[in-house]
Amino acid sequence: MKDVLQVLGLVSGFLGTVFAFITLNISTWRESSDFDNVIVTSKFFGNLWMICAEDSTGVYNCWYFPKTLALVLGFVGWVVLGISLPNRYWRESTVDGNVITTSTIYENLWMSCATDSTGVHNCREFPSMLALSGYIQACRALMFASIVLGMFGLIATLVGMQCSKVGGENYVLKGRIVAVGGVFFILQSLCTMIAVSWYASNITREFFDPLYPGTKYEIGQGLYIGWSSGTLALIGGCCLLCSCKAKNKEEKLLYSCQTPSRGAVFTPSTVSRSHSSQYGRNEYV
Repeated sequence: MKDVLQVLGLVSGFLGTVFAFITLNISTWRESSDFDNVIVTSKFFGNLWMICAEDSTGVYNCWYFPKTLALVLGFVGWVVLGISLPNRYWRESTVDGNVITTSTIYENLWMSCATDSTGVHNCREFPSMLALSGYIQACRALMFASIVLGMFGLIATLVGMQCSKVGGENYVLKGRIVAVGGVFFILQSLCTMIAVSWYASNITREFFDPLYPGTKYEIGQGLYIGWSSGTLALIGGCCLLCSCKAKNKEEKLLYSCQTPSRGAVFTPSTVSRSHSSQYGRNEYV
C-alpha cells in the first residue's frame, strides 16, 4: 500500500508540473473580441508574457513583456539568495572509518557543525567575529549587501512597470526607474558571485595544499545555490536594461497593462489614422 501511494504521489506531482508548464505557455489567459454585425473583425488575447491582436483574416501579431520576465528572474534570484545564506553546507568534510562514515563536518558563514554515524549532530556558532578569517567577514558583508541591493532592485522594478500606477503615465521616468532596478540586480549578482567564488577559492586552495595542517573541506551545496542566485539576478538585470533601449509611442501603448479598446488594431497605419482623425475637414481649409 505504501509503494502504491508513493507511485501515485510521483505521478500526480509529474502531471501537476506538466499542466503548470502548459498553462504558463497558453497565450489566452484573457481575450476580447470586436464584432461587426455578424463576423468577428478583431480579437485580442494575452497572458503574463505577451499581448496579441488577430484580425478577421487570421493574421496576428504578438508583443512580449520583457520586464515581466526580468522581474520574475530577479525575484527568484533574490529568494534563492535568501535560501543560500542560512544554508549550513557551504563546505563539508567527512571522516571515514573502515566501512562506514564515522563523522561529517560542515560549516557556513555563521557556524560549524558535526554529525556522527548515529545521526546526532551538534552545531557551534563562531564565538567572535574579530577572530574569524578576513575572507569570511568579507563574505558576510557581501552577502548582506546582495540582499539589500536585491530588495532595492525589486522595489524599483515594481515601481517602473508599465502597469504600475506610481508615476502616472510618465513612461520616460518609468523607463529610467526600471533601468535603475536592473543595475541593482546586476550589483546583487556581482556581490553574490564575489562572495561565493571567494569562499570556494579558499576551499580549493586549502584542499590542494599538501602543507596545510588543518581539516580539508570540499565545496558544499550552499555555494552552488549561491551561484544559481547570482546567475538569475544577472540575467534579470540584463533583461531590464535591454528592455529600456527602445521606447517609441507604439511600444508604450503595447506594453501597457490596460485592456485594449474594442476595435483598435496596433499597426502603424492605425496609429497614424488616429492622429489624423483629430482634425475636422474644415481644419484643412
